[in-house]
Amino acid sequence: MRFLNVGFAALFLFGAFVQLNDPDPYAWVAIYIAAGLVCILAVRRPKLHYPAIVVAAIALLWAGFLAPHVFGTTGFGEMFGGWKMSDINVEYSREMYGLLVIAIWMVILGIRAFRLRVSAKSDVVM
Repeated sequence: MRFLNVGFAALFLFGAFVQLNDPDPYAWVAIYIAAGLVCILAVRRPKLHYPAIVVAAIALLWAGFLAPHVFGTTGFGEMFGGWKMSDINVEYSREMYGLLVIAIWMVILGIRAFRLRVSAKSDVVM
């Protein structure tokens, strides 16, 4: 799990760097840095679940806000047609799926941390 967290931290921090050329970089850089920091924190303190759940909730809400601009307007394959923004809906699609990747990994980390906490408490009781 440590290897995966380091890998996702690198991926999310690279995502933050790539967002620097976006017209509205601040919010995007913040969410990607937050996700990267949660991955690093999960390596250091694997039982801490609140940061992962908070970042997951923010990412899911944000993705939900973008979803109406994506579903029914942009095919999944259109995101990979080129590096440049050809259409605003393609941009929304890339952003939404990036947020979903963040949310899914944060949920996995949150569930794992919660299970570690519960198993640690049950070990103390016995």
